[in-house]
Formats: sequence, C-alpha cells, structure tokens
Amino acid sequence: MKSIVFVFLILLVFSYPAFCQVDTLRLVEIGSIQAPSTINELYVEDLDGDSLKEIIICTDYYVYIYNSQTCQVEWTSPPLDHPADLLFEDINRDGLIDLSVKDSVNIYLFDPHTPQTIWTGPELDSTYKCYTIGDRNDDDWVDVAIVTKEWFTRAGDYNNLDTNWVSIFDGPSFTLQNEFLILLPNYAIIIIPYYWHGYHYEFIEKVLIYNITASAGPQTVIAMFSNIYDLSEHTPGPDECLKTGDLIFINATTFEELLTSEIGLVEHRILSQSDTVFTLLTVSSRWFTFGLDWSKDIMLSLFSADSMLYSNTFWQSSLWQSDDWEGSFISDVYTNNEELELCFGENDSLVLCSLEDPQVIWTSDRMSGLDSLLFAFRNTEIYINPQVICSFTNPPAEYRFINGSNGSLSAILPNLGFGLSQVADLDGDGSDEILSIQYNSIIVYQLDVVTGISDESKLPRRVFLNTNYPNPFNSSTTIEYGLPEPGRVRIEIYDLLGRKVETLVDEEKQAGRHQVLWDASGYSSGVYFYRIEAGDFVDTKRMVFLK
Repeated sequence: MKSIVFVFLILLVFSYPAFCQVDTLRLVEIGSIQAPSTINELYVEDLDGDSLKEIIICTDYYVYIYNSQTCQVEWTSPPLDHPADLLFEDINRDGLIDLSVKDSVNIYLFDPHTPQTIWTGPELDSTYKCYTIGDRNDDDWVDVAIVTKEWFTRAGDYNNLDTNWVSIFDGPSFTLQNEFLILLPNYAIIIIPYYWHGYHYEFIEKVLIYNITASAGPQTVIAMFSNIYDLSEHTPGPDECLKTGDLIFINATTFEELLTSEIGLVEHRILSQSDTVFTLLTVSSRWFTFGLDWSKDIMLSLFSADSMLYSNTFWQSSLWQSDDWEGSFISDVYTNNEELELCFGENDSLVLCSLEDPQVIWTSDRMSGLDSLLFAFRNTEIYINPQVICSFTNPPAEYRFINGSNGSLSAILPNLGFGLSQVADLDGDGSDEILSIQYNSIIVYQLDVVTGISDESKLPRRVFLNTNYPNPFNSSTTIEYGLPEPGRVRIEIYDLLGRKVETLVDEEKQAGRHQVLWDASGYSSGVYFYRIEAGDFVDTKRMVFLK
C-alpha cells in the first residue's frame, strides 16, 4: 500500500501541468466584424495617431479598414486580385499612415484618409519576387524597391548564375530612378552514380530599407535576404553542407555592395541603432551529415555602419528534424521594462534569451506537445507579468499562458475549435485584446478567469475599466471594472455632446472585479461615453448603441 501511495505521489509531482496551480481562462466576446467574403490576411495598425488601432483585412478582391471600436468599415480599396503583403508608412507626408498593397497584377500605394490611389506600379509578372517601401535617398519621401528574377536553366553548369533585378522608384512621383542586379546561383548539378544527384536554386525572398548612421554621416542600405531551395533526389554526402541563403547589404545611393553574409536567414529583425552600430537578429538553418542532423543558429549580429562586419553565433542547437523548431518572436516579456527578449521553442522546450546582454534567461522544459509560439500577451488586470501564448497539440489541444518572468505555467485556455489570429491593444489602455479569424468574421475577445488558483488572479493590481461588451450593442451592454482595494466608485454615461444621461454606480464597492449592466432601450442610437471615477483614477471609453 505504501509503495502505491509513493508511486502516486511521484506521478503527481511529474505530471505537468496538471499538478501546477494554474488558472482556467475563457474568451469573452466584445465585438465582431462581418466581412463580405473569406478573410485571407489580418493586420492591426494605428493609422491616424489617436492610439485607437484600426483592423485591416484582405479578402480575395478587396482590402478593408475597420474601426476597432465600432467595428464599422471606414475604407474599402478599389477592386484588386488577391491583395497581400501590406506595408504601412506615411507615404505622402501628411502625418497619417498610408498603406502599400501587392496583388497578382501590380503594387499600389493608397491613402485611405483622403481617399486616393497615390501610385500604381508597373505590371508584375512571374519574375516578381518581393518589394518594400522606405526612404532610400534621405529626401523625406517614401521610395519603392521591387525585386524580380530572370530565370535561366542551363542544366549541368555548376556556376550558372541568375540575375535578380532591383528596381528603384523614388517618391513622390515614383518614377523609375535606377536598377541594379544581384547574381545568385540557380542550378548546381552534381551527378555521382548510385549516390546523389540534384540541384538547388537561390533567390531573394525579402528586401528592406534600413536607415543607419555612420561616422561620415547618415547612410541607408538596401538589405536583401535570400533563401536556397534544395530539389535533390538524394541527400548529400557527409562533408556536404547546404546553407539556406545570404544577407546582402547594398548602399542605397551608390548601389555598391557592402556585405554578403552566408548566414541563411529564416527570421530577422533590427533590434536597436546606436551611433554607428545597429543590431540585427537572425535565425539560420543548415544541415549536415546525410541530412539527418539539423543545426539552428540564432545569431545576434552587431553590424558596423562603416565596416559592415558582423558578430558570431551566440546560440546554436542541434535538431534531429527541421520541424523541431516551433518558431520564435521578439518582445518584452521578461520584466516589462521595454528591453527586448527573444523567445523560441525547440525540442519540447521554451527558451527566453536576453538580447541586451546575450544569454539564456530561463528554459521551460517538459513542454511535450508544444506546437507553436503565438504571441506575447499583456493584461495587468489579470497578470502583472507579460505572458507567452503557446499552442499545444497534446490531448487535449489547448493554449497555455507561460509567465514571461520565470517560464512557469500561469493559465490554460481550452481549445474552442477556432484559432487565435492576433493579439493587440486595440483601445490603447495597456491591456491586449485577442482577435480570431473565423471564415468571413473577426471576433474580438477579452480574457476572463473562470477558476483562479494562483495569487495573481485573485485581485486586480490596479483600478481598471474594460471595454464594454458587446460593442456595438443593441438594448443593453455590460461594463466591467476592477478595484485593488475597497473604495467609492462612480460610473456615468454621457452622450456625444457631453451631456450626462445616466449614473450607473455611485457607492462604496469592495475590492475585486465588478460588472454593471446598462439598459439603453430608452435612448436613441448613437455614440455614448462611459466614465469611471475611483479615488484618483479617472477613465473614459466609447461605446456604440445600434437599434
């Protein structure tokens, strides 16, 4: 009997995460968008600088911009053919953010505020690879760079090179100013009887424009990231190694090549710029030894604007299969101090690395079933520390919230049969909302704690006022607020002209989370505001009543 109890205790200790004290979360719908057709892409951006983000979606034939608070469409693009690859920038220098869009025919620059089409690029064909926008000549106007590839198929020529053209269109007129070419290998044929034969090709998959500062003054580079695709029929020999691509820096004014680095980029991001040095994170992939042993290199690269030298790998891990890399993202998830960390998953582990002083902060093991890293999530009414949202496939399939400060499990969100598509602070209150694409709809959710065992979820850390739900609403809506300690609370409703129409709460309340229902059936449709006063805390939010 004692041995059975002992085994039971051991199982409890090592059963992760069942033995951990964690919260169970639920999604509370606070808004929804109904698109005319299936949604292919989703973006969240603040286009007009009011701290309220817009929701931008792509369908098969249109781009739509929706107000995230009213869920009403604010702009519709002209008819397009499968729009994608949206970029956001103040293109016409009016202080508002515009957007560029590529479809199967052209690249377009749109001003959704006027609205107008700023520019339609030349017709694209099968040679198109990628594009970007940015100020490449330091004249304070956005320019466009388009990369195309001319294909050649001279089989058997190991040194065969293809031409990758980079076309520069300078704003504000966006006339073709220059073109330069980059030569990259296409086919590499090696035939060894009964051993290996095949080929690979390389082309530029992403182009970016970086503004940096050198000792001689500001300098702008065009950075191109290439990948190599292997089409071998058999794996190479034990001494063969296939890199996944190059990073190529080109002076954006003289078009002189500054650097070619064989680092094989999978992911990349500029982390900081200081004086003459900027930091670029890269994740590369190479394979060795009959294609069975994969090596993932995370490289924190310090580039000098003068010499374009870069640092060595600061993390390397061997993966037996390429799909053991569950993705990565860069965000401030450790201490909420605005310093960036790199979080990535591999081999059933979650790893957080500091990028200020490259080192591993924590590793969370026993993550069997880890499918992908999704987002960093912030909501200080629920958790004081940012959370890493991970998707797990082990039965039952679920989402787990991992504490960014120590890698412990904070909460579980059951898989409800639809995916989490984006996390964003839509209303600028410091707490994130969750967006989910469901066919031709986007549902906006807030998180709520169903069962709270951990200390973090018992009381709010500060006074808060959440967005009412639903919003927009018909007849009635719920307003949620929270108090870290007992105190007097007043919540009032105002119309669009600033006139008070009703007082919902004016009394002493205990610490905790509270809800109040507003029945607006006796009022006319329109925009209303609700205002909370609790001690020194005052906040106002907007809601829309639609009969």
